[in-house]
Amino acid sequence: MCAGAREAAREKADGHPCHAPPPSSSCGGETERRGGAPRTPASEASSQPRISLRAASHEPPSEIRISAPAYHRSGNEAACSGAARQGGRREEEGEEEEEMVHGTLEVLLVEAKGLENTDYLCNMDPYAVLKCRSQEQRSSIASGKGSNPEWNENFVFTVSDKATELLIKLLDSDTGSADDFVGEATIPLEAVYTEGSIPPTLYNVVKDEHYCGEIKVGLTFTPEDVRQRGLPEDFGGWKQSR
Repeated sequence: MCAGAREAAREKADGHPCHAPPPSSSCGGETERRGGAPRTPASEASSQPRISLRAASHEPPSEIRISAPAYHRSGNEAACSGAARQGGRREEEGEEEEEMVHGTLEVLLVEAKGLENTDYLCNMDPYAVLKCRSQEQRSSIASGKGSNPEWNENFVFTVSDKATELLIKLLDSDTGSADDFVGEATIPLEAVYTEGSIPPTLYNVVKDEHYCGEIKVGLTFTPEDVRQRGLPEDFGGWKQSR
């Protein structure tokens, strides 16, 4: 074989697959066989799970407020509710007015007995001051009657059953000085509202919580007509101040 033929046969042998260079053992070659991109240290780091270095917060969770849905009443509902309340209030006031007793109280001041004489040189000159709530009236002076004065006088008060008692103060009229306090009697009125009349009865006169005589008083209560209501309790009788 000539040199030219040998050279052609060598070139043909070099192009045969059996004579292909062996595959590379590098990472790049392995990646090429798998069809992926070459694996680098950066890509390996990105494939690792990320760990957050931020410190955990110890602050308590913010308060969660849950508001109930607002219920808005219509104008008609509010008006009806207000009217119902006012109607109930009027009914209660009407019942109180119906239950309350109004009328006139007539007081008969008869006499007093066994009073302590505040004048040591002569007989005292006693008189009485009658008070029922805001109304006040005064008797005449029993001049020189001393410890056993007599008056037989009538007094009229306009009252309701809110007035629970009648207070009678006895004093000695003095000239040129203040009148001396002799004693007082408190008369309950509940019985006269139900009975209508109590005959002259003796009531204790006290001074500094000590007994110092008696006073005789009669009571009469007359209920008034409903049409006459509305008058103040101080209507009627007379009030005299010293």
